[in-house]
Amino acid sequence: MFFNPKIHLSNTIVNSKIMSLVPSRGRNTITIVHEMKGVIELFDKLKISNSSEVIDRSDKIIAVSNSVRKDLINKLKVSNDKIEVIYNSSNYFQKEKLTKKDIESWKVRNGIPLNAFLVGTCGGPIWRKGPDIFLNIVKSFISKYPKKEIFFIWQGGKKNSSQFLDFQTELRMLEIEKYGTIIPQTKNVHFFYNAIDIFISTAREEPFGLTILEAGTYSKPCIAFRQSGGPEELLSDNLGILVSYGDYNKAADEINKLIHDENLYYKYASSINEFVIKNNSQNKLSKYKEIIDRFII
Repeated sequence: MFFNPKIHLSNTIVNSKIMSLVPSRGRNTITIVHEMKGVIELFDKLKISNSSEVIDRSDKIIAVSNSVRKDLINKLKVSNDKIEVIYNSSNYFQKEKLTKKDIESWKVRNGIPLNAFLVGTCGGPIWRKGPDIFLNIVKSFISKYPKKEIFFIWQGGKKNSSQFLDFQTELRMLEIEKYGTIIPQTKNVHFFYNAIDIFISTAREEPFGLTILEAGTYSKPCIAFRQSGGPEELLSDNLGILVSYGDYNKAADEINKLIHDENLYYKYASSINEFVIKNNSQNKLSKYKEIIDRFII
């Protein structure tokens, strides 16, 4: 007996080689797109995948943000009628309260000053996530505000990977080792979110920004760059601070404002937390079911 589904649910747009192996006659395909134009174009240019083929074979496309939808329309010429936007949520991520002693032990293990104001980000230190942007923000901040007791943390990547080691090298080359560090990826990021005071997304391109939702779960004010896609979309409408793409000095200034303006700090802390609660309360699975049901009837 062969498995013969009437509907195929594809969870990426960069899988044309696999999709080409799946018979299409008498079947409908729904593709969920988590990627933005930079990644899609890269896979196309390297001939790893063919986005046009995936689009042609898809009867419905679900975009995880309006930023993804815009890329599909403007860059890949997908009809708006073919696209539906369903936001991601972070229901999987529940806040964990840790003791002050636990957090202090975590800081000591990772060489993080106990009493410094902490600015952090999460993700693999790959070019798209902007590790160079992050490091330049560190350099800019300590140059402009040298007397501040502050420390920057990047959590992500494997300890012996080239990107991780390059990050450590750049910390030394920029002479900012006293003010920042990179720590390896881990399944338990709750120490990180408990410890930091501000979350900053330095991503050049992000389809949604789940780490912003995770930071929002912990009521951490968030900063991101314009033109970054999902992070800009999430933090619009006064939910966070947006600075011009690649403006290291402005990012440093905004961090300094949050350090000194308690009202501003709690304004953004509460607004992103309220958004996360509202977003997570929506039943996203029912929206997926509604789309799938259209093809069953």
